[in-house]
Amino acid sequence: KQASTSTSTEGRAVAVTVIPMLNPVAKTIRVVVVGAGSIGREFALHHFGPHTSTCVSAIVDTDLTAASLLARDVGALQAGAEVPCRYRSTVTASNFADAERIPHDALLTGAILADCDTVYIGTTPSSHRELVVRALTARRHVLLEKPPRPPTPTRSSPPE
Repeated sequence: KQASTSTSTEGRAVAVTVIPMLNPVAKTIRVVVVGAGSIGREFALHHFGPHTSTCVSAIVDTDLTAASLLARDVGALQAGAEVPCRYRSTVTASNFADAERIPHDALLTGAILADCDTVYIGTTPSSHRELVVRALTARRHVLLEKPPRPPTPTRSSPPE
């Protein structure tokens, strides 16, 4: 519904139309972060959250220890911890010992894909293809940190 009003500015009539804002996001988007390195940590702790209508639903990394630590930090953040430093920071979770760790795994499993809307991939380019195919096969949206690595052409002779 639009509301129109007329006002006067310095002797000139000005017509103003007010269009109410619609909420473009009806729900929180659940994001799986694949890659618990510095880029994945940055996105999980600073870019996904209420301010972007997103929520980290799981962490996946082949280094299960890194996945577990980031899952603890994201769980603490979701429980109310504050991130003291913007880049490459670690949430201090000492006051959030009861915070629930979010799910984490070494593999992008069907169970993890079933509980998300989007998969954020922040891994090395050599792993992109398999992860993107797995996510798209599960009919999930994909955010890819780097462009996919193009196939390497095979050559029988050196380039000229």
